[in-house]
Parts: sequence; structure tokens; C-alpha cells
Amino acid sequence: MSTDTILSSNKMRTPLWIFLWTALCFGALSFHIDSVPPYHTDENFYVESVRNMVETGDYITPVYQDKKRFAKPPFYYWISALNYKLLGQGHVSARLVSTFMGAVCIAVTFFLTRRLFDESTGWLSAFILPGLYLHFQISRWAITDMTMALFILSAFYCCLLSVENNKVRIGWLYLFYFFIGLGFLTKGPPAVLIPASALILYRLLQKEKIPLREFKILQGLALILAMNLPWFLTMWILHGDEFKEHILGAEIKNRIVHDLPFSFYYFGVLIRYNLPWSLFFISALYYWFGMEQKKDFGNSKISLLEKIRLIAISQRKNPARLFCLAWIFAPILVFTLFRIEHSRYLLPLAPALAALLAHFFITLKSQPMGFQTILFKIPFYVTLIIYELIAILCAIAIWALHPLSPTPFAVFLLPLLLLPGTILLVYLHRSKTTFRLILALGVLQIILLSLGSGSFQSYINRSPMQSFAEVILEKGSGKEDLALFQASSNRARLGIMTAQSAYNFENPEGLKNFIQTPGRKFIVLKKEDWQNIFSKLPLRKIAEDQLWKNKKRDKGWIKKVLLDGTLKHKDELLETYYLLSTH
Repeated sequence: MSTDTILSSNKMRTPLWIFLWTALCFGALSFHIDSVPPYHTDENFYVESVRNMVETGDYITPVYQDKKRFAKPPFYYWISALNYKLLGQGHVSARLVSTFMGAVCIAVTFFLTRRLFDESTGWLSAFILPGLYLHFQISRWAITDMTMALFILSAFYCCLLSVENNKVRIGWLYLFYFFIGLGFLTKGPPAVLIPASALILYRLLQKEKIPLREFKILQGLALILAMNLPWFLTMWILHGDEFKEHILGAEIKNRIVHDLPFSFYYFGVLIRYNLPWSLFFISALYYWFGMEQKKDFGNSKISLLEKIRLIAISQRKNPARLFCLAWIFAPILVFTLFRIEHSRYLLPLAPALAALLAHFFITLKSQPMGFQTILFKIPFYVTLIIYELIAILCAIAIWALHPLSPTPFAVFLLPLLLLPGTILLVYLHRSKTTFRLILALGVLQIILLSLGSGSFQSYINRSPMQSFAEVILEKGSGKEDLALFQASSNRARLGIMTAQSAYNFENPEGLKNFIQTPGRKFIVLKKEDWQNIFSKLPLRKIAEDQLWKNKKRDKGWIKKVLLDGTLKHKDELLETYYLLSTH
């Protein structure tokens, strides 16, 4: 068989293999997605608002707890509403929208990275992306960010396809603007700011020869406006000044004019929320902007600004790498200047980070020292130490908590898999099987996040809200109001789990008045609050569970509990909650 035949056969199989890998990642991202923690409080807005849309048939105005919610455009609500009709109402259906989008991002990242670099780099990026904590976690939340991230990623991919041999292909260019329009219809301005800032910086650094008029910017803006204006105008017609003041005030003025001090918040987010891969990214930056530059201008005494200019010019020899660097750092600079601090705003940058890391590993592989260089060994062994520390802490937590409640098998798996996993990584590193080493590291990171987020965190952050939600959904009609007393964080959890209106009351009179209003209600109370304050109310207990007591503990007390065993201190650790019904 000829070489051309083999290459052609491999190209035909590539879509199948990336589809299978995407499906596997979808399973990992959705593992125990029904569990409560970790969760995002904004999920409450979308889970309940989408339920209200489906029940009322009003798909124009999002409504949360009987109040109009203008904070985000409607596209994510519409997709979630469709999923509610297909899979049923609830937080699982809403979260699976983000999970599906997060999985599709993996496939698109592969094809984008393959076009920028080569197929090997594309495969490595597809194994790195799902192991980036920010990407993994937001794939499990019912919020708009992952949907917007997929549209931005798709826009970048279409942008690459639109330029070939210094000519612009108009069909792909309009698809580029179309995906930006979908992103804006999902989350608003970030969908424009991120690709615009990245492409402007890239063009300035690369000195593109294609005239700007070839990119049909005015026509593209017209397409984006045509996709978004109908909903905004409809909302203005329906709600008038209330909608206009929200857009001009909360969504524009308050995000630009504020008193937040200047900080390097996003640089910290880039490192903190992408561990341990971000450790390798630091090495990559040092390699590209440090070691590579020594041969260009050595130790010559030049100013810092001149050095930065020379470094920027030197990156032009690798346009693909420069494109990804602009994709990461241009939005960071924009958000830093605006002083808007939301860690999830960096989510659309994750594919570029995965592509750059894959490119760095392929570059190292071609060097004489390969992965034996200190630039790889330092972050690699720090990663192994992190994994071992996680395994030890997990084992201690299981030992301490097992007497209080049975430990699920999936929880045991986490520390058990980390030990042989790290041993395998050391073996692959010493045997110099470089490509397999990165693939194995990617798979181990995905397993860690999947078991940690899907099982372990739910186990240690025990909450009665999940069991109470199951009872409410079983015994109720889905239309009851829910209430809690002095438990704001649990209010969000209960609302997310049931997709029903959940209210938190800080004073007894407010809750008593709420209970006396018409209609059946479910109430969550601490046992002591029920006995001391609300025992005379016409409430019937239908379930009970326990939650960790929220009290500060000194080192002496913690040491005593570990020595005596948690079972002896059960009453000091846990407090009982009741689920009560008005009928």
C-alpha cells in the first residue's frame, strides 16, 4: 500500500476518532451532573426562568421569581427550553446544554489547531482542553458562558477558513460574523470584544497584507445587528424605559464606570483556574519569549520597550502561535482595563491555551533534550506532587467521614486511581514516550476532575438540599413555592435542584406571613429553629437530613476530632434540617 493511500485512509478516519473522543469527554463532563456542589448561584436564574418560559409560553421576556430579567439575551434560554421539552424540566436538562457545548468545543478545537499547526498538535489540544479546570467546570453549569464560548471558537475557526493564499473567502467570512451574532444573542458584548480585540492585536503585530475592506466589516456588523435587534427592539416596545434603563445602566454604565481598583486579576485566573496545565504554559512563555530571543539580541543593553518590540516582531515568524497568543492576551488586557472581574470571562480563551500547550509539547519533542529539559521537568514533577497531595487529602477525608455516612464507590476511586496514574506518568517520562505521556496526563486530569467534581465534592460538601429536592419533586406538583430560614446559600441549591421559586427569609415574621399566604408550600428549617420558633405553625414534617455546621474551628479542636474519630463528635459536626409541608 502506498504512502498516499495510508495518509488518505488516516484522514478519512480522523472525523470518526475525534467524534468518539468527543463522546467520551461528554460522558466525563456529565458524570453525576445531577449532584449539587459545585454549583454556580447564577444557575438559579436560568433554571427557573426557562421553566417559566416553557410553562407560560412567553419566550420573549425571561422572568425570575415573578420579576422580569433583562440581564442576558435569550438564545441560551431558547436552547434550554428546547432541552426541557426533550428531556424534561430541571437543572440536569439545563446543565446538559453547557455539557454538550463543552464537548463540541473539544472537536472544534481539534480542527482549529490542526489547521493552525498540524494533526499531532490538534490531537494533543483535544486531550488538553477538557482537563482545563475552567472549561471542565463551566461545562457542568447551567449558565450562558459555555454556549457563548463555542460560538466564539466557531467564529475563530471560520475566520481561519476565510483566509487562504492572501485571499478572503466570502462564505466563511459571513459565517464568522454569524457565529459572533449568535454569541452576542447569548451573552452580549463579550462575544464581540473577545474576537475583535484578539484579531486587532494579531493584525497589528503581524502586519497583514490583506486590506481591511476585504473583510466586509460593515456588512458583518449589519448581519450581527440583524440577528440581535429584533429581540432588543421587541423588549423595548414591550417594557419601554424599564428595559432601556437596565441596558444603559446595569449592562453598560455600571460595567464601565465603577470604583474597582486596577489589578492583575485575570493573570491570576489564567494560572489558578487552569492548573496544572498552566504550569507548563509558564514554561512555554519563557521558552518563546526568553530562550528563543537570546539568539536574536543576546544580552545587548537595550531598553525594555525596545526588547518588547523585538520580541513581538520575532513572533511573526510563527503566525499560528502569534494568533493564539493574541487570542489569549488581547481580551485579558481589555477586561483588565475595564476592571471587569469575572473569572468565567476567560473561558473562551481555553482553546487557544490548549493549542499553545500542544504546540509547545510538539516543539519540545523535536529538540535534542526533548521532555528531559528543565522547562518540562519542573512543571511535570510539580504536577505529580499536586496529584499525590490530592490523593493523600482525599484518603484522609474518606477515613474521617466514612463513620458518619457510607462512602460511594466512585469516591474511593479518586485516590486509588491517582497513585497508579502518577506511577504511569513517571514511567512514560523515563521511557521518553513523549506523545503518549501528554495523552496519559490529559486522561488522568480528566479522570481527576470528573471524579472530583462529580462524586468527591458532593460527598464532602454534604447538603440535604438534594434529597429534599427529590422529595419535593416526588410529592409536589412542581408549582409550589419553597422557603428557607436564614440559609441563603441553600436557597440557591434548592432552587437549582427543583427549578422552582425558592425564597430565603432572614426574620421569623416574614416567613410566618409567607406560610399563611394561599397555596401549598415546602419549608426547609433547622431542627432547632423549628422547635424554638416555628413549632406552632401548621407544618408537617416529611423528610429530614443533616448538614455540616458552619462554625470556625481551632487547630486543637480539629486535632481532637481526628484523634477521637468523627463519630464521637457527630453532634458538634452536623445539624439536622427538616423539610416541612403546609398540607
